[in-house]
Amino acid sequence: MQLADAASRLVPSDGTADDRTWEAAVSDVRGNTGGGLERFYGSLPAGNQKTHRAIASSGSIYGTAASFVDLSPGTACDLAHALAGDGILRRSGSRFKMIDPLQSHWLRQRFTTPL
Repeated sequence: MQLADAASRLVPSDGTADDRTWEAAVSDVRGNTGGGLERFYGSLPAGNQKTHRAIASSGSIYGTAASFVDLSPGTACDLAHALAGDGILRRSGSRFKMIDPLQSHWLRQRFTTPL
């Protein structure tokens, strides 16, 4: 919804959006949501923060990403399943994906790590 609104503000009423329009709209929305995402992330318990970071970086709650953020397997499994049940994550086989692409992108940009 935010992206469509941002794009519609950039295109004249008789115009058509192109790739540059969408790039500008995405940039605008990312800039406008960063503060809210920072506050949301900061309000989460440590285990949730680590689970979000691991999934945003690799889609996995195990292995290198989980190890890097010091995420225990039990915590990771419990939280990932709870977050999937809450509609925050989507599960695909043994991997998870964040439903909100803006949040996922923000996490990867905010926590640039060698995951």
